[in-house]
Amino acid sequence: MKNIRWKIIFIIILFILAVYSIYPTYQFYFVIPKEIEKLNFQLKNAKTNAESTAIQNQLIELKKEQIKIHKKSIHLGLDLVGGMHLLLEVDKSKLSPTEANEAVDRALEVIRNRIDQFGVFEPIIQKTGEGRILVQLPGVDRERAKSLIGQTAQLEFILVAEPNVTLDLFKKIDEHYRRLNPSDTLTKFSEKIFEIEPNDFGCNEEDLPWVENIVNSLDTTILGEWQILFGPLEPYQGRMIRRVYVLKREPELTGAAVASAEIQLYSGSEAGLANTWVVNLKLKKADAKKFASITGRNVGKRLAIVLDKTVRSAPIIRERIPGGEAQITTGEINPDKAKEIAIVIKSGALPAPVIISEERSVGPTLGQDAINKGIRVIILSAIIVFIFMIIYYNLSGVIADIALFLNIFFLLALLASLRATLTLPGIAGIALTIGMSVDASILIFERIREELRSGKTPLTAIDTGFKRATVTIIDANLTTIITGIVLYWLGTGPIRGFATTLIIGLLVNLFTAIFVSRVFFELILNQFQFKKLPI
Repeated sequence: MKNIRWKIIFIIILFILAVYSIYPTYQFYFVIPKEIEKLNFQLKNAKTNAESTAIQNQLIELKKEQIKIHKKSIHLGLDLVGGMHLLLEVDKSKLSPTEANEAVDRALEVIRNRIDQFGVFEPIIQKTGEGRILVQLPGVDRERAKSLIGQTAQLEFILVAEPNVTLDLFKKIDEHYRRLNPSDTLTKFSEKIFEIEPNDFGCNEEDLPWVENIVNSLDTTILGEWQILFGPLEPYQGRMIRRVYVLKREPELTGAAVASAEIQLYSGSEAGLANTWVVNLKLKKADAKKFASITGRNVGKRLAIVLDKTVRSAPIIRERIPGGEAQITTGEINPDKAKEIAIVIKSGALPAPVIISEERSVGPTLGQDAINKGIRVIILSAIIVFIFMIIYYNLSGVIADIALFLNIFFLLALLASLRATLTLPGIAGIALTIGMSVDASILIFERIREELRSGKTPLTAIDTGFKRATVTIIDANLTTIITGIVLYWLGTGPIRGFATTLIIGLLVNLFTAIFVSRVFFELILNQFQFKKLPI
């Protein structure tokens, strides 16, 4: 009885460890989605800005927790949760031959870094034979994925021209337009641009195509050392506008200087930015000194922070900034979109723009209905097996059912511990494991029945039955495990998913069928002293 007690303690410890391993999966798929849904409902019905801000902060923390928990939970494959399929091509038209040779490898690394920070698990990111990049992302939103991957993320810190320089340049553009279009005496570039506030200019959304067309036609003979860039669309006095900036052509610093980028709620006094998110930038040590020098020489001027040729913010330099810190105002109420900006800045710029040559939104491959049916079949088959074993083998059938339950439970716990991906073929592997587990129990029970029929006592029959059946069980499971190893080695994607669950399930089956079942038989016989074993 002393040995049995230690064996039971060992099984209980394993069960507790399995619960610990599988609990994050339960949290990720059942608890956290309900909490997020509840907070989103509260956010829609928030009555004050303070209440809205507090709920948004809770959502941020909850989503951070969700990413951490997802790392510890069972991941679902593309065929179960769907996702995104992209085939990308790097635009090498403006690269030198040396840069073009390295462009795809550099783009591959940048995209991989972005997706890793985005929190996608089990993505497929690889270079194809044609020099393209294949990206498959399980369980992500299509537009967010495209936005994250497609941004070139060229970050630049550029000085803004003084107001008199800006106005002089607008007059030059007016003269240039009049020379090219002498018959059009009414339209002026400078009249399409209006002053929003002192030293800040804007352009109405409806005038933007015309203005951009003129700007794109200008060359250095007109612009000289300057360039004209725009801010993002924003509301202004009941209409949508984009701010217009005249900036130096050469940047003071680039995104290579950024060491970190983190988001937080805007805490300044500008009313239009209330409840929006900003990205706080921290520069590398050497570049922080350079930034301090730049800001020290240009106190009173404006320094624009430009991401992919869009001016995100252009604050006035009030004083020398020695700490190497800057801030991008995103104008985004949604923290996820602000986080995407931070991610692309942290992961670095693409060597050249990427073109999406093929795009598919991947629904669950076999359809949600087929998945639901597959899961129902497994549950139904397990219930039928449970009932059959109890009816046919009496009390021994209950022991077999306990072993079967522990088999599935330990299998799922190991999948979570190994960060494995569960695919639909993987679910089929679980179903096959159920069959192998029942097969092992039947082999043992029939051997025990034979020993009982020969006149042996229950304890002797159990001992002999387990010994004789064990060799057969190990042989059957070992040959199937070898097949699973070959499938995993040579297969890809869903085939590997099937092989993974099959191998783990069979290894667990050897433990539950041979060790756990025997411990329960010995415990029952020690407690109740059966003269006739109920089998």
